[in-house]
Amino acid sequence: MLSAQTTTPPPAVYSRIPAWLYEPLQVGPDRLLVLGISDPGLPDSIARQQAFIRGVAIGSLAIHSKCSYLCDFYTKEVKRGADSKFQEIYRFSTLFSGDLDEINVVADIILKSNEAILVLEIPLKGSGSSKDELLIVETVLYNQEKDVSGRKRMMRKYDFTLQLDMDGDLHDLDDISFFRLNRKANGIKTSLPQSQVAYDSLEYYYSSHGLSGQLDDQFNPGTSTTQGLWIAYLSQILEQISLFVNEASSETAKVSDQTNAISVELNREKRILYMTWRMHKLILEDQRLHVDFSCNSSEFDN
Repeated sequence: MLSAQTTTPPPAVYSRIPAWLYEPLQVGPDRLLVLGISDPGLPDSIARQQAFIRGVAIGSLAIHSKCSYLCDFYTKEVKRGADSKFQEIYRFSTLFSGDLDEINVVADIILKSNEAILVLEIPLKGSGSSKDELLIVETVLYNQEKDVSGRKRMMRKYDFTLQLDMDGDLHDLDDISFFRLNRKANGIKTSLPQSQVAYDSLEYYYSSHGLSGQLDDQFNPGTSTTQGLWIAYLSQILEQISLFVNEASSETAKVSDQTNAISVELNREKRILYMTWRMHKLILEDQRLHVDFSCNSSEFDN
């Protein structure tokens, strides 16, 4: 007698989120408040170090970052139908040059999932210290949608890298990548073995000490947190910046070719933006995270 096979869901880890995480991230003329979040499953000291350096990286991107954007839309029409391929690449980069000792930890917590969350206060003016560090930050969002013979496939890929530049000698501090299918993160790859085990074997759920706000399923549905807060947090930041980039001015180049049986068209769009942006608060509801966000472009060049 044959029995139906069932897939056993991964074990779940439940954590409580402190109320202060939902408070507005106040900014001033000389400082910026930003969140740093570690991977799950790390020893406390390593988790705090990772959350700190990630917070510095996110803060640096918020203060001033460069976005290189490339979009291709390819269509091929034949008698039997049409095939199409749409892809976008957003590459955000910045440099941090400053004294890490001047960055204050305003609040911090280690969750039951062994994720560290830090609120950092980053000065907006240069330190001029001889202890200045040079950090290279780069994040990439890659969107792809294919329609082949009426069958659609959509994929979104994310990369985050952080390096320390010591007189031209680069040292990797952080590296994580993942892709998203049907709004769930898959294929998570990280440079820390402890993180890789945690991502591969567990799911993460969060409850709140108080209300964080309410999500709108149409306009801000949020990102699933079952693969950890950092995955959801980074996804939200990159996706919201990409929406802003799409609203900016652009030039589109078009190439087409047509025969009696086949019509081919390629549209390509490129831009470079210099951006500043701010996170205002987090909203967490039903295991979905949303980052309340505003963005400005200080300069653009096509």
